[in-house]
Amino acid sequence: MVSIVSPTLMNLAGLPGLDGEPHIQKGNHLRVAHNPILGLPVGPFVVQRAFIGERTLSDLKPRRDIIYRDASDQILTLPITVNKGDTIRATIVQGPALSCVWVVMTSSPIKQDDTRPPPRLSRVPPRLMASIDRTRAASVVDPAVLRDTVLESIAPARVARSANIPKSGDLLMRAFSASAGNGLALVGERQAAPYALGGSAIAEVEITGRGVITDMVWLAAQDLEKFDWETIDVLHLPHRDGRRYISVSDPRKRCEKRVRTQAPKLAPLQETKGATAPAAAPPFTDNDEMDRVEALALPLDNDLDQLIDGPALPLLASEIVPVTDEAGNPLASTPGEESNIEINHLGRVIQSTLDPGVAAWLGFKAFDNDDQSGTGTNIYRAIGFFRH
Repeated sequence: MVSIVSPTLMNLAGLPGLDGEPHIQKGNHLRVAHNPILGLPVGPFVVQRAFIGERTLSDLKPRRDIIYRDASDQILTLPITVNKGDTIRATIVQGPALSCVWVVMTSSPIKQDDTRPPPRLSRVPPRLMASIDRTRAASVVDPAVLRDTVLESIAPARVARSANIPKSGDLLMRAFSASAGNGLALVGERQAAPYALGGSAIAEVEITGRGVITDMVWLAAQDLEKFDWETIDVLHLPHRDGRRYISVSDPRKRCEKRVRTQAPKLAPLQETKGATAPAAAPPFTDNDEMDRVEALALPLDNDLDQLIDGPALPLLASEIVPVTDEAGNPLASTPGEESNIEINHLGRVIQSTLDPGVAAWLGFKAFDNDDQSGTGTNIYRAIGFFRH
C-alpha cells in the first residue's frame, strides 16, 4: 500500500543561477532533502517541472479560507490596518487533504487620515473554527491583481511594475510551515511588495510593520495538479540495483555526468587559501570538480553497500570506528575506556549531501538550464519513494 507522508519530512529547494554569478552555472539548482526517519529512498527521486505564465494563472481559483488574529487573539476582518508594534497572524485553514504551498498578500499604505483600528469580531471558540468551509474557492479577489502580483514576485528582474499593482505600504510578511517537531518553522519573508511566498505545508503568515492588508489568498498543492508537469530528471544513487534499491543502468557514469554538468566555474571558496573574494577565485574545471567530489564521496561507497544490501535495517545500520592519534595510538588510556565511536551509515550519507558536488553525485541535487520563453516562471516538485 502506498501512502503519502507529511510534507514536513521532505523538501525541494531551488537557487537560481543568474547571469554574472561568478561560481554556479546559469540555471536553476535544485536540492532534495528529507528527514532521516524516512530512511534511504528505495528508488530514484523524480524531478518534474511546470511553467506558470499569465494564461496558467488565469485558470487558478485561489483560496481565501484564512483566519486573521491580532496579538490579543481577537478575530479580525479585511481590510486590516497594521501599525508599528502590531502583529497580525493569518492562519491558513486547511484540512488533511490540502497543503498550502503558495500565499499571496496585497496591501496599501495607510492614508494620513486613516487612524481607525482594524475591524474586530468576537473571539471564536476553537471548536467552532473547525466548522469553517475548508474548500471554498475565491470569488471576490481581483484576478488581475492576483495575476500581476504573482508575476511580479516570480520575475524580480522586471524594471517596470504592472499598473494593476498599487503601492503596498511598509509591511513585513513572514510565512511559517509545520515542522516534524510539531512547532512552526520559518519558510521565508518578504520585506516589500510583491508579498508572495512559497513553501511546503505553509500553516501561518505573520504581518508586522505599517500598512493595510487588503487581501490574502493561497494555493494548495492539489491546485497545481492541473498544470502540465514534465519529468526533467531522475536523481539516483551511484549504486547498482540491490535488496533495498531499484537503480538505473550504468548509475556511476550517469552520476559523473551530473557532477560535471553542475561543476562551478571558479574554485569553491572553501577550497581556496585566504579570504578570497568570490569573483577572484581561480578557474575551476569539471575535472577539478570531479577530483574534489571523488575524494569526498568514494568513502561513502561502503555506507551505500551496507544500507542497500547489508543485514541491518537502514535506520539501524552503523559501524564502529576506532579513534586514534596521528601515530595510530588509541586516544583512550584509562582502563575501561574505549577509543571507538559508532557512526550511522544513513546519517553519514545524508550529512554528506550538504556539499553541492557530493549532493549531485549522490542524486540529491538537480540542475535545470532549459530557458523558458515568455513571462512567468518554472515551478518544480520532487517525488520520492521510501519503504517502512
